[in-house]
Amino acid sequence: MTLTEELANRLPEHPYLVRWFGHREALSPWPAGDQARWVKRTARSVTNWSTTRDAHNSPLDRQEAALQTALAKGTLSLAEAAAFVTSLYPQAARDWSRPRPDDEDHRRALAVSWEAWQALRKKETRQRADSADLPAFHTTLWTRVKKLAEAEAAVKGMLTDRDVGWDLDEGAWDDLDFHPLEAAAAALEKEPALKRIAELLGRDYRARTRPPEPPPPLPPSPDADPEPGRTEVRGVRFGNDWSALVSSEAALLCYPDTQTLFFKKAADSELLVWDHFTPAPPSVKDPRRTLERQKRNDRGPMIIALDTSGSMRGKPEEVAKAAVLALLRVALEEDRACYLINFSAKTRCLDLSQLGSALPELLHFLEFSFHGGTDLAPALRECLRVLEEGTFREADVLVVSDFAVPKIPAPLRKAVRGQQETRGTRFYSLTVSVRPLNDFLNIFDAGWVYNIHPYQTNGIAPESLEPLG
Repeated sequence: MTLTEELANRLPEHPYLVRWFGHREALSPWPAGDQARWVKRTARSVTNWSTTRDAHNSPLDRQEAALQTALAKGTLSLAEAAAFVTSLYPQAARDWSRPRPDDEDHRRALAVSWEAWQALRKKETRQRADSADLPAFHTTLWTRVKKLAEAEAAVKGMLTDRDVGWDLDEGAWDDLDFHPLEAAAAALEKEPALKRIAELLGRDYRARTRPPEPPPPLPPSPDADPEPGRTEVRGVRFGNDWSALVSSEAALLCYPDTQTLFFKKAADSELLVWDHFTPAPPSVKDPRRTLERQKRNDRGPMIIALDTSGSMRGKPEEVAKAAVLALLRVALEEDRACYLINFSAKTRCLDLSQLGSALPELLHFLEFSFHGGTDLAPALRECLRVLEEGTFREADVLVVSDFAVPKIPAPLRKAVRGQQETRGTRFYSLTVSVRPLNDFLNIFDAGWVYNIHPYQTNGIAPESLEPLG
């Protein structure tokens, strides 16, 4: 369908406007893509513009409406009304210039004739206004068409091929700067491991490898969660934690000649320190819930809790933004709801399920530099709150951070574990750090480590990217 045909269906009472756009349709090529969609968008914008003009009343329109109401109520005499009509509409002088009896029939006849002359005047006035205003409106409209086409091309090239629902009159895409999105997309192209994590998140692969088994009996309740601490040693790593120094490094402080070397290694986080961790106690997960998820084998919504504190500035920030983009691409491709929680000292939330309205805020997030302190607890509380909502009740959670965070309160850890056990919610971690730790918070079902140490191989270990059990 052409624009002329679409406008004729929408605006049958404005033939001049329809003809005007019909003459220029062949001179204004449509952007590449679905022409029918562009025709409908443009016709809808023209209709909105025309409707807005129809709704506008001039002072003369308001004066006539008031006098017509007064004539109908009898508060305005027939002679006064006829005098006004003949002064405004010369064609009325032939019928109403001489006196008439002020009765109901003459009042009704004058009202009918008055409305007809008024409609003719409005039509002529509107046509003159359209002939004056349409060139500027047409130029503005086609500029917006081109901008919207460019915005959609940018989104399709870096995020999704789906229609994000933008319209010509909304303007949410008008002044978008896609450079932050381009930077995140470029970083993601260098990190195939992040794409793999996005593909793994939320899928229960066990149902593909074996049929569901009868649920085993519930194990006995474990002891209370241990407080995070240093209960086991699994090796030696580089760091600057003086309380965990290997004795050979501490010996450097004994002699003035080696003290400078010690402080240099401490400044560069190259001291040899014991790698302590506290293993998480076995979680009690309801086997009936596990069996239910095996049967469904679905990929549900995702919640991303992203650390935007100052300690994430630099390479961790680049990795974190690329990870968000990877997850969002998967969510859009598979039509899955996605919720982003940025946390530092405070939390900021963004529902990415409606990308058209959320994209400006997402671009703002990709643009700003991380800063502030770190507190994971409010972000976990927000995760638990969102998990109570209908859309995200079946969601899994990914926390992206360097995990240089304060201790998680015991009641909050208990609430997270309860969510894991009763609903089967999975909490995953992506640690981006020079000195990555292995879930010292004791709350995650699984996790990945992105090592950014300057003297070690950077990235995620390939063996950790196997399907999740």
